[in-house]
Amino acid sequence: ALAALDDPNAEGALRSAALMGPDVPLTRWMYGAWLSREGLVDDGLRELEAARDLDPDDAVIRYELAVNRLLAGALDEGIDHLLAASDLNPDDGWVRIVLGLALLESERLDQAAAELEFGARLRDDDAEAQFLAALALSATGDDDSAWMLLERGRIMAQGTDELVANAVEEQIEEGHEAARRLLERQLGPSALRERLAARP
Repeated sequence: ALAALDDPNAEGALRSAALMGPDVPLTRWMYGAWLSREGLVDDGLRELEAARDLDPDDAVIRYELAVNRLLAGALDEGIDHLLAASDLNPDDGWVRIVLGLALLESERLDQAAAELEFGARLRDDDAEAQFLAALALSATGDDDSAWMLLERGRIMAQGTDELVANAVEEQIEEGHEAARRLLERQLGPSALRERLAARP
């Protein structure tokens, strides 16, 4: 990596790399990704679009474009880029989970549940993904799968997320609408914010 996101010298290193290698997709998208997460979404978009023009089949670039658009509040554009990224790399569970969360924000619960379940199965060591998928499946009426993913998440969490596991269990027990409320009003939005801020 050229620089870590939390490195105070990252901006200078990434900008210099992008200027010295304007035809290198890696330097352009890394600088764009850093700018996007620092709140400079217009500047980040310019770098990321330049990277995409250089390498239109790079799934990482399409994911970073999605992050930029979602951080800018352009939900539909972000979803379009996530769909493109998942087409280019169908087995990237992180992208599928973020896509599911974005679809949830777009009030497309059935599609969100399918993506969250797919992503959770790809990332079977990701406890949060199991909890999110469990709630989504419960909200859409698939209780058997919801309980299975909840238990998998509880095993993966190994006590670190016990409060979350208990809250998810309580809402699944209470019923489909309760699971949907917890997912749409609390866990889903917070998980989307945290995953957009992170670098997978």
